[in-house]
Amino acid sequence: MSSIAFLISNPYQIHHYSPIAKHLGGVSFVVEHRDVDLGVTEELIRREVPHAHIEHTTYGRLGELDGRYEVIVCQTPVLPHRLLEQSLVVAEQYSLAKENYQYGVWRALCDLNLMYGQYSASRVSGFSSAVAVGNPALDGILTEQKNEVPVEEPSGFRSGLYMPTYGSLSSLRATLPRLAGLEMEFTVKLHHSADRSELPRLPDNCAVVFAETSPSDVLRAADFVISDYSGAAYDAVLVGLPVLLVGRTTAADSDHGRLSSAEIDGTSLGHVSARWESDEPIGSALEVAAARLHEHRAEFVRTRLANPGAAGPAAAAAIRDLVERGPDLHPAPQVRADTASMMRSVRDLSADNRRLGRQNDRLRRPSARRLHRVVAPVLGQVRRLVARTPWLERALVAMSHRVRGEGRGGGGAG
Repeated sequence: MSSIAFLISNPYQIHHYSPIAKHLGGVSFVVEHRDVDLGVTEELIRREVPHAHIEHTTYGRLGELDGRYEVIVCQTPVLPHRLLEQSLVVAEQYSLAKENYQYGVWRALCDLNLMYGQYSASRVSGFSSAVAVGNPALDGILTEQKNEVPVEEPSGFRSGLYMPTYGSLSSLRATLPRLAGLEMEFTVKLHHSADRSELPRLPDNCAVVFAETSPSDVLRAADFVISDYSGAAYDAVLVGLPVLLVGRTTAADSDHGRLSSAEIDGTSLGHVSARWESDEPIGSALEVAAARLHEHRAEFVRTRLANPGAAGPAAAAAIRDLVERGPDLHPAPQVRADTASMMRSVRDLSADNRRLGRQNDRLRRPSARRLHRVVAPVLGQVRRLVARTPWLERALVAMSHRVRGEGRGGGGAG
């Protein structure tokens, strides 16, 4: 059995994984290919982790990784839901946003959860093994920050960074026209799950970058950040950038259920950011955001981020400890057992659904329809003949009763 592997399905994950992998040595990367190509290449991986071993798999064959590696590091429920029995599963948190999803009960299926800070660890430690290690993707920029980040005057802000989320919670189409009317330059960092082909035409003062670009690099070059329900808003506060929030959600949005009540009503970030309303000058909103950041950022960082600038080494140490000591016996093992049982039931139901779907498809095929057109008139003639011939109808009913009786054991006494 090999040692440690990182499961990667989108380019954004490399910026989380590489600061950890560099402190482990001899790691492997398993590229998970899906129906949509998300742009993970061997060149991307080797650029960040030059000597990594790389192999490829598909979404449907993830279960075959069980036993190939001692530990597999992932970021989403996809691998834990495979209910591996031989390999240990480590889930690394990749965002502070969409709390209902990030802190979901799926983490009970993991042998260890690497969380950003004490707040996140406390949300899952009641039903799973969790440790606060920090955000490795921010190590680059946080290492450079020796002291408290100074808050500039809003009039000095000229370079904005817009980082929307994806799906029904994205503010992209409503916000781009607002940026076009500003005398500022903007970088638009598209979410790693967003469809690039659906990117609207960018205003002249905007340039787009994608998930291949490091979060630390784009944050380092910005004076402030505009975001919506993306984890990027939290990252911006952690590194000391004023944040303007845009976009609204309703219960009708398909991704609404991923959000906590605090995210929906704005209280999760409201004290360290400002909302930029559609009729408000951006300078006024920036002034409020800068003041709130200055007053509350230190406490926000203390609770939301462990090991600033050194999350990669801390995560690597936690993984090594897991390998050496084995998984902890969590005091609430029933949560894991019940979750696993539920996943098996879901898997069985999904298999039944696929089987019935295939049968349905066969019935809809042209050959089945042609057979029905041939047989249906014959059956109709038989039904009409039986209806016009009482003695034949009685004989068929009697035969039917005899067949049923024999099928139940004839009717003889036991």
